[in-house]
Amino acid sequence: MIHNIVKYSRKFIFPLTLILSPKGRGKGEGVSSYMKFQKIPWLYIIALLFLCAIFTIYPASAYTQDKAKEPQEYNFVEIKALEGYAQVQRPGSSEWESAVKGEKLHTQDKIRTLIASMAELVYPDDTTLILRENSNLTIQDISMDPKSKVKKRELKLNLGGMKYKVTHIEEKGSEFKIQSSTAIVGVTGTEGTIISGGNGKPTKNILTEGATYNTDENGLNGRPLNAGNTWVIDEA
Repeated sequence: MIHNIVKYSRKFIFPLTLILSPKGRGKGEGVSSYMKFQKIPWLYIIALLFLCAIFTIYPASAYTQDKAKEPQEYNFVEIKALEGYAQVQRPGSSEWESAVKGEKLHTQDKIRTLIASMAELVYPDDTTLILRENSNLTIQDISMDPKSKVKKRELKLNLGGMKYKVTHIEEKGSEFKIQSSTAIVGVTGTEGTIISGGNGKPTKNILTEGATYNTDENGLNGRPLNAGNTWVIDEA
């Protein structure tokens, strides 16, 4: 590699020195200047540094461009706003910690709101969840296949109420599900409110825009629901 760099230094740097040097521009000065270039070691050093800089900058710029083309991260939901008091529980921990605005939640994280409190959660595609007071939510799954771009997002509303506004899902095979102890709501690009009594108590889905497909907790007894309607399932 060093041999190639020296070879290129003679090929490219020497003509450059002739152009920049006033003495090298006159007729008949080319051979003399070339001989001086061959005999002065520091010119080789300049040539090596110049070529090394070129070979270093080019891969770095190519790497930056490749990173810019990478798909956006989709494996989190961010706490965008908080009112009152909310807490977060991480997988494997029995402790609840104070939620912080800007904090990111991932698969199997839990968040709960206390009395007179609210938490707004936003996905990278602007899907928005507003968790009402005295509510408890588990982030069951947030994942995306890097090749097919198929997204899987599942939530479980253990208790309380949550307003959802889900950005239209375009990728074939992607899914967005909201579960409770008695129901599963499949969402494709919809706005509504789901209320869970918890522990086998009734679940209510109030749809204001779009459509959902609703089943019991086992994925059975399904029925579609259109905007302006309410669906209630009251048996576990």
